[in-house]
Amino acid sequence: NNSSSSSTQFGYITQYLKEIRDLETGMACAKMVSDALPLCVDKVETLVHALSLAQRSLRQTESVGTPRDVANAQAAVENFTHLHRVVSTKLNLSQNCVDDDAVLALVEDPEELIVYLFRHYTVGENAAMLAAKGFNLYELACVIGETNDIDAETIRQTLVMTFLKDEMQGGSDNNNNN
Repeated sequence: NNSSSSSTQFGYITQYLKEIRDLETGMACAKMVSDALPLCVDKVETLVHALSLAQRSLRQTESVGTPRDVANAQAAVENFTHLHRVVSTKLNLSQNCVDDDAVLALVEDPEELIVYLFRHYTVGENAAMLAAKGFNLYELACVIGETNDIDAETIRQTLVMTFLKDEMQGGSDNNNNN
């Protein structure tokens, strides 16, 4: 019941944010709301709204703004894009029960994060625990990849090929020693 109450309250806040006509004020308010929210879907949605405002501001300033205004608008787009990616990635990790310190330390480097996930959550105790909870490593890696414009499948294939190459070299070394 408390969850539906806070969802209703967030609905009101979202409506107020959408009614703000001044783009700068809207971005500032959306950022304040996002900063105040815990890690949740509402926080991600608030950042999506802020990013949308920043992109609209950039389009407007590109046609009528000064170079400084354009640079500021581009910086806002980059900032909200980065915040959205980081928060979305953290939320996806949290929803999949992958929130240890080593993983969270890599959120700012999503390519390394995906490599880490494949290397540490494919086999062993971590993989078994997460599989028991319905965890799908490949799906999580793909979602993180999509969020951050990274091809998780290419990373996976590279890791598999590296593993196979190392196994083949290790296997031929063992055969030569016999």
